[in-house]
Amino acid sequence: MDHEDVAVATRGEELLIDGLMRHYDATVVRHEVVDAPPAVVWDALRDLDLAEVGAGAPVARLLMAVRGLPEAVVRRLRGRPAPPPPERLPLVEPERIGWIMLGQRPGRELVVGAVGHFWTPSIRWREDVGADGFAAFDEPGWAAIAWGFTLRPYGEGRTLLTTECRTHATDAAARRGFLRYWRLVGPFAAYIIGLSPKAVKRHAEAAR
Repeated sequence: MDHEDVAVATRGEELLIDGLMRHYDATVVRHEVVDAPPAVVWDALRDLDLAEVGAGAPVARLLMAVRGLPEAVVRRLRGRPAPPPPERLPLVEPERIGWIMLGQRPGRELVVGAVGHFWTPSIRWREDVGADGFAAFDEPGWAAIAWGFTLRPYGEGRTLLTTECRTHATDAAARRGFLRYWRLVGPFAAYIIGLSPKAVKRHAEAAR
């Protein structure tokens, strides 16, 4: 497999996620030391299938099912069938789940995001907010999520892979609703977010 060139970050360079969401109400950060060079880890990250990540962990399936239960009840009461589960959810195609590709620095950083109202039984996503308008979005009643991955060389032939998921509410009412929700699901969300770098590590080390 041909690997993309890996650029070296300059000292003090701003992370993409910082430029997109400098202030936030909640964050989850996870690190993995991967026994493979950054170019191999970057390939594994771009091949990451989020459907596979969830399917690979019984606990994750349970947590996702619990989070989706209120919406499933509403759908059942209204007589609407459940949508079939997607076969693949590539990280690099976030629009398939209503998210946005916010930016990439090949070999070093990748950030996806979404704007939604997701702390109520019926989740709503804003499909009219693109990458260009994400950082400045401030319409009341919503929250923005930025989920980034960064790769840094870590010794000889190894990589420090970091993922961070930040959430920012656009007004006080949305912040109160989101933080009540976050107190309940925060530990579960942190667990699920941490599965992705573990999957990247597993695939990168297998391909090394």
